[in-house]
Amino acid sequence: MSLSLQIDRESRCPIYQQIVNQIKRQISIGDLPAGTRLPAVRHLAFMLGVTRLTVHNAYAELQADGWVEATVGRGTFVKAGLEVEALLAQHLEHHRHRLHYCSDMHRLLNTGTLLALAYAVPDISLVPSTQILEAFNQIKSDAAALLHYGGQDGDHELRIELTEHLKERGINTLPDNILITSGATQGLALITQTLAQRGDKVLVEVPTYLGQMKVFNVMGVEPVGVPMDEEGVIIEKLIDAIEKHKPKFISLIPNYHNPTGVLMSEERRLAVLDIANHYRIPIVEDDVYGLLTYEEKAPLALKALDKTDNVIYISSVSKTVAPGLRIGYITANAQLLDKFTQLRWATELGGTPLMHRALAIFFREGHFKHHMKRILPIYKERRDAMLSALRRYMPTHSTWTSPRGGLCIWVKLPPKGQYNDLYPAALMRGIVYTPNEAFFTEYSDEYYMRLCFGSQDPSTLETAIHVLAELIYERIELYQPTRITV
Repeated sequence: MSLSLQIDRESRCPIYQQIVNQIKRQISIGDLPAGTRLPAVRHLAFMLGVTRLTVHNAYAELQADGWVEATVGRGTFVKAGLEVEALLAQHLEHHRHRLHYCSDMHRLLNTGTLLALAYAVPDISLVPSTQILEAFNQIKSDAAALLHYGGQDGDHELRIELTEHLKERGINTLPDNILITSGATQGLALITQTLAQRGDKVLVEVPTYLGQMKVFNVMGVEPVGVPMDEEGVIIEKLIDAIEKHKPKFISLIPNYHNPTGVLMSEERRLAVLDIANHYRIPIVEDDVYGLLTYEEKAPLALKALDKTDNVIYISSVSKTVAPGLRIGYITANAQLLDKFTQLRWATELGGTPLMHRALAIFFREGHFKHHMKRILPIYKERRDAMLSALRRYMPTHSTWTSPRGGLCIWVKLPPKGQYNDLYPAALMRGIVYTPNEAFFTEYSDEYYMRLCFGSQDPSTLETAIHVLAELIYERIELYQPTRITV
């Protein structure tokens, strides 16, 4: 098969990186199988109208990442992926068990051989690494003190910055009412361990995200799913679940819900708050996606409407700045926050003060606002590209959400299809998404997939959707309903 490359000289992406990305993509989807010989450096440079050094740098990066191998006198060839094949086999075994789904996904995605639509994460190339490193440079004089154990509720300067940040979410609080955590997941774990005991039940929207169910599983707590629609959790179903199961708390993602992307309506928010107050059940609000908004001003947090201090608010910078910072935060009523703080102190001794202070400077210097202005148009373009590709390629009777924010699109496949092997078939074609079973507390006889657009460029998203659509068409054609002769 021949190599096909297109160079966009107006793009902000360096030309050598464009070459790398396109070759990786063509290897991933099978257009350049193992053993394919790539054009000589001189020849490809001439064909693309670039310098030999540009092509040489691209080939060097591909070789360093394990995509190709070069032999003096013979040329550069696509490398056979024996390690990747072993990882794929392992992952396909794990994906049958919902709670083990993510156990090897990180390693698999790091091989760089897959077009990843599975993770609701920011694009690593958009991380504001320069500004973060500059923030570290500013705290050199305090480095020794910041490398000691931190305070039990996190760095005070960061909590001051977060009070200003939370005002934009409609939340008025004080630094002493904020607890810094190691990501939003730790926040949920602290809340669950404080409010519930093994065998207790909690209510979640269904579908819901796998990370939440993993936390509950480890804690021995049973999640009970409450159906949702295009406005959020369904009120009548919520009341029924509360009366039947007597849950310890209700866990919600009101802003750009994961996995559906739904934005809960204001009417539904007010109803949920009234119900929780009536039954005296705390609400845990996960707001990690609230600022990733593409059509309007960012919606306020559910807690902004909370007049009784019944909402426990969790968020983080993992979806907006960088997941590797591992910084989240909780704000809640003083009594509960003290319990969360004592539990965190007993298990982690204050987190990472150096990282906390650097993030405080990142906020204080205005870098966060500048970063958001830069990335939102990029993610909007990617969302639009995925929606456009879905409209262009997906079979009739497929449906999907059109989220106004967040990083996820929720796709429902046509009812007449045999989709049992769709996930492994997509993996073999180099595409990874998150399948149906990862999001439901109980078995669903309908087939859904979560597709995430944050980490891929528009052309890659179109390629991936095209491949997925082909596989779905094949499985619809394979469907043969049982015929009963009377």
